[in-house]
Amino acid sequence: MITRTWTATDVAGNSSSCEQVITVVDTTPPEITCPAGVTVECDESTASSNTGTATATDNCDANPMVDYSDSVVPVAYPQGSVITRTWTATDAAGNSSSCEQVITVVDTTPPEIICPAGVTVECDASSDPSDTGEATATDNCDSSPVVDYSDSTEPGASPQGSVITRTWTGTDAAGNSSSCEQVITVVDSTPPEIICPAGVTVECDASTDPLDTGEATATDNCDPSPAVSYSDSVQPGSCPQQLVITRTWTATDAAGNSRSCQQVIDVVDTTGPAITCPPEVTVVEGESIDPSNTGQATAVDNCDPAPAVEYVDRVVPGPGKSGQLVVERTWTATDGCGNVESCLQEITVLQDVLILDLDIKPGSCPNSFNPGSHGVLPVALLGTTEFDVTTVVASSVRLSRADGVGSSVGPHEGPPGPHSVISDVGTPFEGDPCDCHDAEGDQINDLSMKFKVDDLVPVLGLSSLSAGALVELVVAGQLEDGRIFIATDCVRLVPPNSPPANLFVSSTALGAWFDVGPLDLRLDDGGFADPSFTRTFPETTVVTVTAAGTFQVQYFVGWRLNGAGEVLSDLSVAVTMAGDQALEAVYSAP
Repeated sequence: MITRTWTATDVAGNSSSCEQVITVVDTTPPEITCPAGVTVECDESTASSNTGTATATDNCDANPMVDYSDSVVPVAYPQGSVITRTWTATDAAGNSSSCEQVITVVDTTPPEIICPAGVTVECDASSDPSDTGEATATDNCDSSPVVDYSDSTEPGASPQGSVITRTWTGTDAAGNSSSCEQVITVVDSTPPEIICPAGVTVECDASTDPLDTGEATATDNCDPSPAVSYSDSVQPGSCPQQLVITRTWTATDAAGNSRSCQQVIDVVDTTGPAITCPPEVTVVEGESIDPSNTGQATAVDNCDPAPAVEYVDRVVPGPGKSGQLVVERTWTATDGCGNVESCLQEITVLQDVLILDLDIKPGSCPNSFNPGSHGVLPVALLGTTEFDVTTVVASSVRLSRADGVGSSVGPHEGPPGPHSVISDVGTPFEGDPCDCHDAEGDQINDLSMKFKVDDLVPVLGLSSLSAGALVELVVAGQLEDGRIFIATDCVRLVPPNSPPANLFVSSTALGAWFDVGPLDLRLDDGGFADPSFTRTFPETTVVTVTAAGTFQVQYFVGWRLNGAGEVLSDLSVAVTMAGDQALEAVYSAP
């Protein structure tokens, strides 16, 4: 406060005074200037030294006091906030003025992330981070940033391999993130486990295929079906048919890893050859008994394509057979490994043997023979001026094959009477017995006989021969004077009849017999309870059937064809096969 004394003085020096009181006041607040609003990272200082200080001037106070107070409002993320900083300037008179500074605290800095090193793992190993490594992250504000990962997988060098690119990401509470990549290479470098089958020993003709000798098995750590293959190394054994096979089995997985094991297969030959002796044969004294004449043994071996065949002979008297010698020929077959099998052939040498002439199917040329005909085969032993057929001992006569195959069969002697008849039916023939000869009679009696086809075919083994085969047959026997005779002729096999037409022949006379053409066969059902038969012929075949003119006390009347009422009186009837046909031979009492 100022008290101002005013004094007025005249020239005389007179004066008077008064006082003026002047009150000096300070009512004007300072002028204050806030620092500009700023944005700072959450890890930066919000001190005024970093964010700015307000300045103030005052009209009276040269140094007004400046200070501040903060009002903090959090934002959406934990590390952020908005600070409203109120700056106040106060002068000495207590006048004050304020301004506000806004400080925005933000988090825009992503975490620092460190990836684990790239690794290579086996295809059956875990690729979990607990096994391949985990990323670590630090953040400027967030003490525990979230770390996670995602995988991108690409095929590797093999089906079981792959390349995993694992992207690790660290994210703080403000959503800031940073990433790094870890490469995990998945490989298959482990070969399969393989187990070989046990070594085996097999015969030389047995299969060495793995289906028979065993197959290796394999498992793999990653490939569910590793490929299994093998290769063989063959070494000769102790003889030509024996081998030692070293079979190397290899298992390979899809990555090309492989492992092998070995199986030893011993191929041995312990089986002897199968030897077949030629049949027993009978030769006349003076004939060669060389195998080229009496037959050669044959041998087949399970492994040796050409086993050695040899023989040794032992000559002994024919026991109980006067005038005979028996050559016991032991045939031996030996294969390349020394296995041996033998068989015995007997060669009977006849001394003082009479060679006669034989005519099979007299009057027929060629001597065709159907093994399936079920009839009879007519055979004539031809008489000469030096040979009387009545001297033949009928019970001694046997029919056999000249090559010795099979056994022998006797002539058929059934109703309606003996089928062995003495009459003139042919003439002896000079030349090859298998050549065709159909000469008429020579006024000298011959011995005609019939042999049942159903008997001789199985006994002589004719059913196994092919159509067209020429077979030499032998009739042998004994004369009343004790001499032995043999005679030969040939037949040519014709194919059995084929479907589709059947011929049924029946008779009212028990035991009747019939001759049937065109196959030049005699179908003899004499002696059977049912004098009937059915034969099969190809369609369009013309079949001629001739019945016996008489049988016991009955006479032939005629034929009834397919059940017709008319009876055909001809002794023979020709039927054209056009489907099934039925013939009935009608007989009656005289």
